[in-house]
Amino acid sequence: IPKTGGNASNLLSFQTFFRTKGIPVKESHACIQVDIPIYLLAPKLDQEIEPQDLRTPKVHVNKRTGNFVIPEHGVYGSWQELELLLKTWLKNRKLSRSDTQDKYPKLSLIKDSVHVDTKMYVKYKPVDSLRKKKLGEVLNNLNISKRNCDVEVLKSMGARVSSDLQEIVVPVRIPDGTLVGYRVISKLEEELQESNIPVRAKKNILPFPHGLHQTESEKYGCIVVGSLIDSIALGSKINLPIITLPDSGNLHPDHIPFLDQFQTIFIWLTNDVQGYQNAKLFAQKICERKCKIVNSSYPNPSTALEEDLDVKAALSEARSLYHESLTTFEQLRDNVYLEFVQSDEMMGVKWKRFAAMNNILGGFRRGELTIFSGRTGSGKTTFLSEWSLDLLTQGVNTLWCSFEVKNTRLMRVMMKQFSLINIDKDIQEFDSIADKFTRLPLYLTDFHGSQQIDAVMDAVSHAVYVHDITHIIVDNMQFMMGSSGYKSFDRFQVQDNTIEKFRKFATAHNCHVTLVIHPRKEDEDKLTSNSIFGGAKATQEADNVLLLQEEKSDDSFFKKKSVEVVKNRYAGNLGSINLRFCKPVNTFSRYAFEIVSNSADSEEEEDTVNSSTSDPIIAEAMISKKKKTTKLESDAPSETVAKPKKK
Repeated sequence: IPKTGGNASNLLSFQTFFRTKGIPVKESHACIQVDIPIYLLAPKLDQEIEPQDLRTPKVHVNKRTGNFVIPEHGVYGSWQELELLLKTWLKNRKLSRSDTQDKYPKLSLIKDSVHVDTKMYVKYKPVDSLRKKKLGEVLNNLNISKRNCDVEVLKSMGARVSSDLQEIVVPVRIPDGTLVGYRVISKLEEELQESNIPVRAKKNILPFPHGLHQTESEKYGCIVVGSLIDSIALGSKINLPIITLPDSGNLHPDHIPFLDQFQTIFIWLTNDVQGYQNAKLFAQKICERKCKIVNSSYPNPSTALEEDLDVKAALSEARSLYHESLTTFEQLRDNVYLEFVQSDEMMGVKWKRFAAMNNILGGFRRGELTIFSGRTGSGKTTFLSEWSLDLLTQGVNTLWCSFEVKNTRLMRVMMKQFSLINIDKDIQEFDSIADKFTRLPLYLTDFHGSQQIDAVMDAVSHAVYVHDITHIIVDNMQFMMGSSGYKSFDRFQVQDNTIEKFRKFATAHNCHVTLVIHPRKEDEDKLTSNSIFGGAKATQEADNVLLLQEEKSDDSFFKKKSVEVVKNRYAGNLGSINLRFCKPVNTFSRYAFEIVSNSADSEEEEDTVNSSTSDPIIAEAMISKKKKTTKLESDAPSETVAKPKKK
């Protein structure tokens, strides 16, 4: 996440620019809308624009990011590009015919931003050319219910089938019909999966949603789903455009203008806690007034049809979340229902590496503030790295704000924790591990050293909006106190203001903030909630308070480490879990420790695994013996953990 400079990404600066330039605008919930002459786009459009052509395409400028999109022409770009275009246009308008006009800057077209290889698609067989028996075999191979798959729907999508009958490929097009990619339905380890081709990082307008090229005839409403299987299932049942998001867990801001054409938008994702929270988040980004979320008593569309549920009734019962300042039980009804029928899921995402923590905290939940503390060099950053990695592998979008440790150093440790391979010894495995690591929904700020709290909040807010971040780790708070700019305030007051901002942010944006705070310098061996630096506001505002404890053992030079929960607002349970440090892969979880120790094939390696040291990121104070680390064949550990060998 880049640091924003000045007021470049600020709504007030956008509005001021248009007002001072005399350009009339309209505002929607997410965008500022501006009409510009069609001839400004002439250099980039594949058509002849005559002088008398008075069309004025609508430009949608996102209020948060400043990026603009012209949906009907597939043009997009940054605020700086639009600003230069409009300044050039206004300047040329003032020139006489004899004067030489400035050239208009080139704008980006979606179709020019990606190269689509059509060879694979051409080789595949069209669905309508398959016999009924062959089509049935394809559906059986992919575990797709025949009753949910209408041949005419597949045909209208342009679907094709691989020669081995193991994949269904559907082209993805922008509104003007230009091909910009494919959506592939396949099977991986007995699980149905959908992937986008070509594979691109989720940083811009691509990959593109499926179904927007079929919306010309119907502007009343559309249904937004998270899976192409759901789109196929609904296609023959509902006479509304069905839009499939490229990622069910993320709605990119550049896609919102393409939905502006609809008066009503039904959002129908999965009915679990994660799906329902994503639906609410998407509605807030699009516009709560026009969005309706399908009742959580209905599963996702394909499952609903398998269970003979009435999909039209599901849409008629969908509710809007919008209310000016009040709420009612009717609006809270779905949340209350989930509290009863999915009480275990409401506890949050379960940890796998730190499974014992589920018995105390219950799980990872959005909208909470966690305070984490531990002595200098005890391993706070290393522990949080694996702690967040546990959630990352389960699809929790995470933002790391590391002021003390450089990102490259953090990634070095996290890759070893992710793969459970000592990459220092097996450097040839780097590319393979990096390819898998890249798929994690992980984002980082490029801050380092002391920072202004407002600059940090601006970057965090941008990340939450653009990438739908649900977990933010700030390491650590002291780096935002030295550059506060409020010289008259004492450090306690500055800290209280910082904590208050993160508390409000976590609640307002429904994301979990983990804030690292150093403890006071004291002689006591064991930390308590009173050991946290500053006033009492930190522990009062926090939902959870976790302490990394160190205990010196009489029979060992090394200290035993544990994580103690001293506050748990949601469940009320308190307790601690013991940690086992594994130096070759920099992990603290028993989960990883037992896997690595069981993979060891020599006494020397077991001795190395059982040793403990200070935080490898903060201080590498010890030099370990030379050892050989056995690679794991998978990129993530299995859920079944073998017992460690007894000496």
